[in-house]
Order: sequence, then C-alpha cells, then structure tokens
Amino acid sequence: MDILRAVLPVFFVIAIGAAARRFRFIEEPFIDTANRLVYYLLLPALLFYKIGTSNFREAFNGPLVIGGYAATLTTFLIAFLLSRRMDITPGERGSFVQGAVRANLAYVGLPVVFSAIGDIGLL
Repeated sequence: MDILRAVLPVFFVIAIGAAARRFRFIEEPFIDTANRLVYYLLLPALLFYKIGTSNFREAFNGPLVIGGYAATLTTFLIAFLLSRRMDITPGERGSFVQGAVRANLAYVGLPVVFSAIGDIGLL
C-alpha cells in the first residue's frame, strides 16, 4: 500500500498533463518552453539547493546507493542485449539504450522517491 501511496500522485499529475494536452488546454509551444524551463533551470536549482542545505553524512544510505547502481546496471544490460537482437543501426542502438536507462529518471523517478520518503530522496 505504501508503494501505491508514493506512485499514484505522480501518475495522477502525469495523467492530468496528458489530458490537458489531449484536449488542447495546453499547446505544443508551451510544452516545449515548460520542458526546457524545468529541465535546464528549475530541476537543477532544486537539486543544488537540496544538496547544498542537507547533512550528507546523516542522509547517506550505502545500501540504497548500491541498489540504485545495481538497478541501473541491470536495466542497461537488458537494454543493451535487447538492442543487439533488434534490427537497428549502432547509432540507434545507443539512443535506445540511453532512453531505456535514463528516460524518466528526473521526471518520474525523483517525484516518486520524493513522494515515498520526502526531501531526503532528492539527495
């Protein structure tokens, strides 16, 4: 139940955004501008602030870091092996693997972690 409590609000916000786009409440130029604003300015500012104002020694969780690296490495290996079975060029293979590993880390991963464990999840 804790997992649903952490994940559902994030996907609810995503669904609201998808519906707003589908019903043309927001249009493509706004989406592009908002995406650049969040990705290049607001998200880095938030992370910089949270890291700069936290007690790293108190917040560090070794098993969590190892688990994150293990999950990322596993995803990379699966995507890489899968890409070799696909009929795509080496350049497309690189894009496929990068997209599989990093695609929604900032936009979905951080909000889910923040929802699950609070500010400490943004470190």
